[in-house]
Amino acid sequence: MKLNKQLDVELMYDENDSFGKSPREDFEYFKYILSKYKPDADFRFLFKAFAFLVFYHRRDKRKSGKPYYTHPLWVALFLIEKFNIYDEIYLAAAFLHDTIEDTAGKNDRVTKAMIVEKFNSSELAEIVEALTKISHERLIEENENFKFELSKKYNPKDVDAILKSKEIQKCFTHRKLFQTFVKNQNIIIIKLADRLHNMKTLHYIGEDEKAVIKQKNVSDETLQFYVGFAFRLGFNKIALELQDLSFYFKDKELFKKIREIIESKESYILERLTQYQNDIDTALQAGNISGTLINLYHRREYEIYNLTNNFKNIEQLTDYVICIISVPTDNLSDLAKVTSLLITHFQHSNVSNYQEGKQSLGEYDFDTVQIRVKKENYDSLDITIMREKDHDILQNFIQIPIKEKRVKKKILDISDNELELWSNWMEYAILEKGEIAIKDIWDSLDKNLFNDKIVCYSVNQNQVFLPKDATAIDFAFAISEETGYYFGGARIHDKIYDFDYKLSGNETIQILRSPTPTLKMLWKNYISDYRSIGYFYDWVARTNTIEISSEFQNTQIEQPTKETLAVFNNGFYAKILIKGYNRTHILKDITLAIGDSDIKQTKIDTNEQEDTFEGVFEVFINDIKSLNMMIMNLLNIRKVKSVQVLNVWRQ
Repeated sequence: MKLNKQLDVELMYDENDSFGKSPREDFEYFKYILSKYKPDADFRFLFKAFAFLVFYHRRDKRKSGKPYYTHPLWVALFLIEKFNIYDEIYLAAAFLHDTIEDTAGKNDRVTKAMIVEKFNSSELAEIVEALTKISHERLIEENENFKFELSKKYNPKDVDAILKSKEIQKCFTHRKLFQTFVKNQNIIIIKLADRLHNMKTLHYIGEDEKAVIKQKNVSDETLQFYVGFAFRLGFNKIALELQDLSFYFKDKELFKKIREIIESKESYILERLTQYQNDIDTALQAGNISGTLINLYHRREYEIYNLTNNFKNIEQLTDYVICIISVPTDNLSDLAKVTSLLITHFQHSNVSNYQEGKQSLGEYDFDTVQIRVKKENYDSLDITIMREKDHDILQNFIQIPIKEKRVKKKILDISDNELELWSNWMEYAILEKGEIAIKDIWDSLDKNLFNDKIVCYSVNQNQVFLPKDATAIDFAFAISEETGYYFGGARIHDKIYDFDYKLSGNETIQILRSPTPTLKMLWKNYISDYRSIGYFYDWVARTNTIEISSEFQNTQIEQPTKETLAVFNNGFYAKILIKGYNRTHILKDITLAIGDSDIKQTKIDTNEQEDTFEGVFEVFINDIKSLNMMIMNLLNIRKVKSVQVLNVWRQ
């Protein structure tokens, strides 16, 4: 049996290639590489884009000292060789991806309109525009109504600060990335190629304090966004490489420490595998199975960091090995046969954690069997058994034909309006929560784009696809915005259910209409479909609405208008009623959610028999926006079911 040992990770490379001496020769090399995959490519069009790149970056240098044009050239080469993208429009976009951004302050600046004119291609211009970071200047110059739109969603006095903040500009860039991800995955693949080359050359920016801070910031962004994009698109190898690079630059000392631990265990790892290999060989020979390959991988540095609670519990990690047995077969029954032979050889008492089923990689599913075997005097070994062709895909995902499905493909059949609303929620979440929101956004993308769906039916038998665990209110908004706003109940099998009813799939659902809009802040905890999220947060942004009880309406102010609420933007007191189920630390969590607001008085009631919690808090609030955010934070608390404002008054 052949042993495939992969215990080394190449991190960086020096730009000591011949690129940068002659643009003409550099393009000829690019042409040579692309010709191997697409000999009939439109090289005239591509040379025009390359020449455009060289001209508009003619005075720019990389930190390595290379002419700047060599970076987009490498990005285009990565698209060909690492991602199998051969389409001229995307390769040309790779050449031009920095031209709009990097010439913004120059006299001979590049604009989207210029690209349309020079290349007679609005598609190319749209792609380059999508690849361009959002700066303060672009926020203002390219959208005259942007400031006005922000003032409708956020406190007008905060708008100037929003526009000038680097973090806010990053927020809108990230919003744009997510939006692009849904519309056109190939654009995100260009961003992955761009980020991969930047990460592999990140050491060139230096070792001083400023450079180290920049390396850490770029690494954090890569871990939050680009690694996620790569994994979800099925580029596991690229994702792991980006993860390694990011973790290295994020904390070099810790990375090296973990690497040393791995290297110190390497001899033991190989000794253990040799012992297990003999047993595996014996087991498979008994079944006349040949050609299998044992693939040994050490756990990656970042994986070890996570598995050990950020390296705090390193002693708890005993297994540094991942073992995959690849079987040269197309017959799934052979996987079961190999498993049976191993179980027989090691004996049932020494085999545990048996699992079989499908694993997903991007859009591709493959079958595996997993077991844990134990040999006397040795640590146990986790083994994954799969077909050889599936392992080849796992190693290099882009070799399979399914990559063609990504070309010019939307992941969802989603309208531009629905995507805009969903993206607005992403923006809202990042602005309000900061980095914490990134996890919420990925969860939403996973539920709506990658995870399995359920299908339900309207009364006229139209199919509606929804995420697993979707609720009745999700179904209502999927029918239409108005149906969601006027939700009055869901009739299923002659029974009436409320908005929070969890759907199981294959139900026929009739949405009952309320005579008036019925939206409640509580819905926030029961929506998962991209349409319901978009419409719900559009309502929040447009109305700045808070949930008002009838008692509140009959005291000092009526149902508030925007003008009425503005009166309270200089500070006020609010009496807030919070109801839910009692649990340990719920009061502490409520206090944390209230945050910096000054709590003047509290009244807590609990019912031990019914396990309920009810609390009234009198709190000083700075403005209506702070109150809305507090309510949303309170509704996020586990076992809090409702939040109502009972009264407000001025100082």
